[in-house]
Amino acid sequence: MSKRTKSGILRPTFIRIRVESMADFERIVTKIERLGGRMLHAFPLQAIIAALDKNQRTGLRDDREVSFVATDPIPSHIMVHEPEESKPALEAWNAFAEKKRKTGISAKRGFAWDAPGFLPPDPPRHIRELLKRREREMRKEEKSGSHR
Repeated sequence: MSKRTKSGILRPTFIRIRVESMADFERIVTKIERLGGRMLHAFPLQAIIAALDKNQRTGLRDDREVSFVATDPIPSHIMVHEPEESKPALEAWNAFAEKKRKTGISAKRGFAWDAPGFLPPDPPRHIRELLKRREREMRKEEKSGSHR
């Protein structure tokens, strides 16, 4: 799911919200989209899981209806203060985030080798030698003016 934006890598992000109406909930979803994020899952009136980069997460933290934003499991000292109706969302997020951590899912996983900011892997030695030989041949052809 990892993608890159101009300001960074999109990461699954848990957004704990405190709203009383679906209109308020939809306003936050619209803000996420306006920031360039993408909603992945919703727990209406409780939480949203969205793909956000660092700047987008910062933009949401300033919203008065956002309690907190997290990319890692929610610590138990925060969970104990949450209302019962929010616990399923928090527990689902923690199960996902913990699995992500244990399986080593990286923010870079899923990128093509030629994605911006990444370099291709080094080719095997015999391929490098073949490429160097071919480059030498092409330079000789350019100097002599002959082309195939």
